[in-house]
Amino acid sequence: MYIINKEKIKFIMRGRIIGLILFVVGLSYSVPVLAQDGSANVACKDDQQVKEKLSIYYEYYKSKNYKDSYEAWEYVYQNCPSAHKNIYIHGPKLIKYKYKNAATPEEKQQYLALLMEVYDARLVNFPGKEGYVLGLKGSDMVNYKYGTSQEAYDILNKAYQIDGDKLSASTLYSYFTVSTRLFNEKVFTDEQVFEVYDDVVVAIDINKEKETNIIAKYEQKAEDGATLSKSEAKKLKSAKNHLGAYETVEANVEKIIGKIATCDRLDILYGSKFEERKNDIDWVNGGVKMMTRKKCFDSKIFFSLIDSKSKLAPDASSSRVAGLLSLSNKEYSNALKYYNEAIELGDDANKKADDYYKAAQSLFKLGRKSEARSYAYKAIENRKGWGDPYILIGDMYASSANSCGSNVFEKKAVYWAAVAKYSQARNVDPKVSKKASTKIGQWGAQAPDKTMIFQFGYIGKPKYKIGCWINETVSVPQT
Repeated sequence: MYIINKEKIKFIMRGRIIGLILFVVGLSYSVPVLAQDGSANVACKDDQQVKEKLSIYYEYYKSKNYKDSYEAWEYVYQNCPSAHKNIYIHGPKLIKYKYKNAATPEEKQQYLALLMEVYDARLVNFPGKEGYVLGLKGSDMVNYKYGTSQEAYDILNKAYQIDGDKLSASTLYSYFTVSTRLFNEKVFTDEQVFEVYDDVVVAIDINKEKETNIIAKYEQKAEDGATLSKSEAKKLKSAKNHLGAYETVEANVEKIIGKIATCDRLDILYGSKFEERKNDIDWVNGGVKMMTRKKCFDSKIFFSLIDSKSKLAPDASSSRVAGLLSLSNKEYSNALKYYNEAIELGDDANKKADDYYKAAQSLFKLGRKSEARSYAYKAIENRKGWGDPYILIGDMYASSANSCGSNVFEKKAVYWAAVAKYSQARNVDPKVSKKASTKIGQWGAQAPDKTMIFQFGYIGKPKYKIGCWINETVSVPQT
């Protein structure tokens, strides 16, 4: 196929000799040897020419001499396709090199056809990792625009059905982008694209969490003064690379979907089908997830979807969202109902703390202050060291000053109770210190001063019991 000069002949012969020596001494960790498990074709199992070509291709491959590596690789692939799994691991890179350097469009197409053939041959000769291999094939079909969008989608969809969130970031990206191509080709509806988008972002979230946990594990070990082993350092580096890849894909996917999944379009899509499909839990779930990700919280149809979900398959997450929407719309009774559902259905203490806190806010707005205080304390029980619930109780106390007590002293003394809660918030939670200090200054100035304390006979009486719903004892300043 091409002319080899004398220097190249010498180089090839030297490669053959090196390869044969390595093969004889059995350095299988360096040079691939023929499959010995019976998978090799009988006709080529002991073929010396195949053995030589196998070692030559591998030596050239390691030195990144892809042109000469390809010639030897091609011989092995054509004459003994089950010789070694490495011919399928390295083959795609060699074929892509030939594709890149091909002289004509026709030649490029021939190499792409060979690339797809190699993926198929791998599954025949070395079964296993089907989802991974199909992911590689489908991604290359997308990247090189080989075949139709539907054909590429079918392969990537099969890969997803097999491996799901185990797919690489690049494969997940190809899976999503080919669905948008089908949308642009008027083959897919926007709803079909949204379904793929949902699959992809869930998989990305799972992988980001996994890689983040690996990074945290080894970085914490290093921070504790331990030296990472080579294996651990390698795992840490790999996790950082993978996390970066998933984050990049996530950003690109969000950028693309943003042009398709506008809140107006989602309103029309789910609004037009709501009455027909409001009892279809899978459809409702898809709508809730999609509109949540796009932050379409002002949409009436979004609230309708959430409401349907809470009736069909109530869970803490959907009840929580419905509660938040009700709270923002000042529908406090509904908000309380949904947060109570979330409290009952949820099992995460941190999230349950939020639910109790927001339920307390709703009760406060409904004027049910004693119940609101109980919920605020439940929030504190579920999240120790959280200052916001104490501030909420302080606000409730401050709002009761005019209704608790029969005289000006008794009414103003309520501010001491409020200040005590703000001080407690500041002591347990540095994050709310500034907010608590502001409220201490604001309401502390409204509490009885020295003159009023003297006038009402509380000099020498360091404690005062506040009645009303508050029913707490506070300290009376004596100096």
